[in-house]
Amino acid sequence: MTISKTNLANTPTLLDQVMTRSKGTTNSASEGRRSAPEPVATAAESVKLSPLSEKLKALSKELGASDIDHARVNELRHAITNGTYRINASAIADKMLADASLQRDK
Repeated sequence: MTISKTNLANTPTLLDQVMTRSKGTTNSASEGRRSAPEPVATAAESVKLSPLSEKLKALSKELGASDIDHARVNELRHAITNGTYRINASAIADKMLADASLQRDK
């Protein structure tokens, strides 16, 4: 099968599908059935975080903790751009085998 502009012209986009579903209209996937309305949150509903999660959040803000090591990202980006980044296939294979072993033991 080849994909051409004419094949894609009649294909609904993800946005079209979402909009169709949100309006409650039917589509071919639902074969003429209307989907159930989505539950809507009311003002009475709320989420309460545990005291521990609140403390962790506060500590994270205090320390300026980031999940991303920007220096390492820039170092890797530079190495890839320059063509000097080398992949250690042996180390990757060892880690994959160790992970598989841990998964098997569970």
